[in-house]
Amino acid sequence: MIGDCTLASVSHYQGTATGYDTVINGDWAYPFSLTAEYFADDDMTFANLECSLTDSDNRTDKTFTFKCGPEYANIMVEGNVEFVTLANNHSLDYGPAGYAETKRLLDEANARGLKIIVDMVLNHTSDEHPWFIEAKSSRDNPKHDWYVWRDGTPDCPPNDMSSVFSGSAWQWCEDCQQFYFHQYSVKQPDLNWDNPEVRKALFDMMNWWADRGAGGFRLDVIDSVAKEPDKMITAEGINLHKYIKEMSAAVFQGRDLAVVGECWSATPETAKLWSNPDGSELSMVFQFEHMCLDQTSWQKWDVAPLPLVKLKECYRRWQQELCGQGWNSLFFN
Repeated sequence: MIGDCTLASVSHYQGTATGYDTVINGDWAYPFSLTAEYFADDDMTFANLECSLTDSDNRTDKTFTFKCGPEYANIMVEGNVEFVTLANNHSLDYGPAGYAETKRLLDEANARGLKIIVDMVLNHTSDEHPWFIEAKSSRDNPKHDWYVWRDGTPDCPPNDMSSVFSGSAWQWCEDCQQFYFHQYSVKQPDLNWDNPEVRKALFDMMNWWADRGAGGFRLDVIDSVAKEPDKMITAEGINLHKYIKEMSAAVFQGRDLAVVGECWSATPETAKLWSNPDGSELSMVFQFEHMCLDQTSWQKWDVAPLPLVKLKECYRRWQQELCGQGWNSLFFN
C-alpha cells in the first residue's frame, strides 16, 4: 500500500490478460484490465515494447486500462517473455519505445495518482545478457563469479539436481569448460547472490527505477536467489532473509514503495518474515498453496476436482495466521 494512491501491476507474461491483478485504492480493491501487446522481429528473439497510458482523467469507476509491454530486452523462453536484467547504466535502447516512452508512462501514471509496479527478475538473466557473455568468456573474467559455476566433465554434472523446466539443472559451457547452474530454462543462468558485487548491481538497478518514479516492484521467484546447489537447496537458502534485509535497506526503506515477492516456498510462518510490518523485508508475498490443491502431481496441468473444503481451510489459515503480522495477496485464477 502506498498511502492512499492507486496501485497497478504491469505483468511480464506474453499475450493479453484481463483482470490479471487488482487496482488497490485505500482499503478496497477494484478490478482493472491489463492488455500486454508484444511486437517481435522476424526471428522472434527479441520483443519490443510500445507503451501507452489510456486517458483515465475524469474517470469515476476506478477502472483503468493499460496498453503496455516490456521495455527491456526480452528473450522468448518456454512460450513466455522473460525479462533480461538491465545493465550498462540501465539504458533502454532495445526497441522503439526506449527510455522516453517508459518515463512518459511513469510520469503520466503518477500524475493520475497511479503507481506502476515494475516486474524484476533478480534470480537469473538470459544467456544472451552482456553479463553472462562476459562471465563465460574466461574463468578469469571479473564477471565469471557473477554466476554459479562448478567443475566437472561434460558427461558428469556436479550432482543430480533437476531444473524446474525438466532435465538437469546444470549445463556444460564449452567456452570455460565448466557447468553453470540454471534452476529454470537452460537459457536462464542463475546469478550468484553470494557475490556482493551482484547484489550491489541489482540494488543499483532497482534504485534507478525507484528514482524515476516506479511505485514498487514485483520480485520474480525471489525465494530462490540464495540457492545452495551443493546442498541441493534452491528455495529458502541459509542466507535468503539476510540478503532480502540487505536489499530492503539499500532500496526500499525510506521510500514509499510497494514490493511483492513471488514465494513458492512460503508458509504462513516464513511469510511473517517476508512481510513483517516493520518493513525489514518486503511489503507482501504471494504464494500458491491454494493453486496446487487440484494438482495430481507436480505437473500443473494434471488436475483433479478442486477440494472445496481444503480450499476454504487454506484461505482461512493464511488469513488468520498472518492477521496483524504479515500480508499475502489474495487471488484465484
